[in-house]
Amino acid sequence: MKKIIKADIIIAVIVAVGVFCIYLPALQNGFTNFDDNGYVTENDHIRPFGAVTVQWAFTQFYAGNWHPLTWISHGIDVALWDLNPTGHHLSNNILHALNTFLVILLMARLTRIAASKLPVLRDERAVLIAAATTGILFGIHPLHVESVAWISERKDLLCGLFFLLSLLAYAGYAEAAPGDESPSGKYRSRNFLLTLLFFFLAILSKPMAITLPVILLVLDWYPFDRVRNLATLRSALVEKIPFLLISLASAVVTILAQRSEGALASLVQIPFVFRLFVSIKVLILYLGKMVLPIHLVPFYPYPRMLSPDFLLPILFAIAISIAAFRYARKNRLWLTVWSIYVIMLLPVIGIVQVGGQSMADRYTYLPSIGPFFLVGLGASRIYQKCRGARDRLVLPLSALSLVVGALVILTLSMRTIKQIGIWNNNITLWSYAIEQDPDNGLAYNQRGLHYGHEGEFEKALEDFQKAAQFSPRDYNVRNNLGVTLHRLGKYVDAMKEYTVSIEINPNNADAIGNRGLIYLKVGDVQSAVIDFQRSCELGLASSCKKLHDLQNQKNNQGQ
Repeated sequence: MKKIIKADIIIAVIVAVGVFCIYLPALQNGFTNFDDNGYVTENDHIRPFGAVTVQWAFTQFYAGNWHPLTWISHGIDVALWDLNPTGHHLSNNILHALNTFLVILLMARLTRIAASKLPVLRDERAVLIAAATTGILFGIHPLHVESVAWISERKDLLCGLFFLLSLLAYAGYAEAAPGDESPSGKYRSRNFLLTLLFFFLAILSKPMAITLPVILLVLDWYPFDRVRNLATLRSALVEKIPFLLISLASAVVTILAQRSEGALASLVQIPFVFRLFVSIKVLILYLGKMVLPIHLVPFYPYPRMLSPDFLLPILFAIAISIAAFRYARKNRLWLTVWSIYVIMLLPVIGIVQVGGQSMADRYTYLPSIGPFFLVGLGASRIYQKCRGARDRLVLPLSALSLVVGALVILTLSMRTIKQIGIWNNNITLWSYAIEQDPDNGLAYNQRGLHYGHEGEFEKALEDFQKAAQFSPRDYNVRNNLGVTLHRLGKYVDAMKEYTVSIEINPNNADAIGNRGLIYLKVGDVQSAVIDFQRSCELGLASSCKKLHDLQNQKNNQGQ
């Protein structure tokens, strides 16, 4: 057993180091204006780091989120590296390498448990090949670049770390029978508590971890074989009550946090049936991007209407589900993998729609492990076929398999390195997004913000006009367009854009305050005061200051 564990660790270390090296180009990347400003560079709550930061992280909603461990992690990075992006990227790279290491250990352990039911895995080398292949794909796949090269997605990496540690601890718990006096049985209670602790830490990093209790139940059914009838199912459910309570609490807190930012779409805005069709389509699109990782963009706009291209993915999803259920009588692996894949994606698949995206590469970070394992299983099968072939065929078949495997790894690695470069800065990121989807309003808006920050107002105006064309009901876009027109001295046009932004969102403090500035500029002090009062009531400090200054000015004139 010690030799087996040692082999697992050696392979996992080699792969993790290789993955870390592939992501080294990310250390040359900077921050982007895709949440990095709100999360890190302009987030005064995480600096200076101390007890106040920790208290804020646990007690406040910010940017529509409640993930205190993530905020604390960013605070520690700022304390260590200040605003040098290299250090922040280094932390992400290390976490991803650690997660790759854990994926290999976890899959090796789970495949050995399943070996008694899968002949292809009874060979120890086959187990190592399956686990290593899964880890390699997890580590180098371009679909995961967004989670690693984007500093704000630290939450994915932290959540992944504790999620995997929780599964590893649970594997140790599930393997040991109650009352077992063997070394594994001796630590059974400890492993259960560790499972619960790591799960809680995963929740504190990102609420997507709420699916873990259901995944544990699926693993209890296969490969742990702990659920065989109604009585054992009841026992397994009772055992998961602490996990389910944590998940429920996290779900409630997350909904409250998203509502505080107005990020939750109502059923009036997006009907349930429409959400369901989009969700099923997205399930298959993710699988497609795992097979062929092209056209990976930072933002996939939500579809405006159903179209014929929904039909094929939906039929494909139904076919996979039927096949998995029917084949479960002979082999439960396929149903287990498919179930875990779907369950892990449920919080982010759009049934509860948050934001304007239909899907995101980062959402596949953990759910991709199952499909990648099936590829690893295929590699194990090929290995056994080569071993079982006639002597004169063994060498060429083995050589061909190695060449194909090496080419796949090389191709994915090169694609990943290229994708890392896309996240280098705002211009490379958003220009690429526009190139991939010329109708992407968000991409034009974010690039326009960069140009505006750099003082290139004509370029910013062009981008914001494009953004308004493709996202006419986005109040932030209309406000940004107004700000740019304002800076260019086009006050009448700026006033129109601010007013449109306010009509879309009457509580848009920025647009109301900005319109007040225009009123002040053209001499309509009374209208300016009304806007500043409303904006101040909504919490915009600059409007409160303007209001105070105008009051002082009036008092001085009265004297």
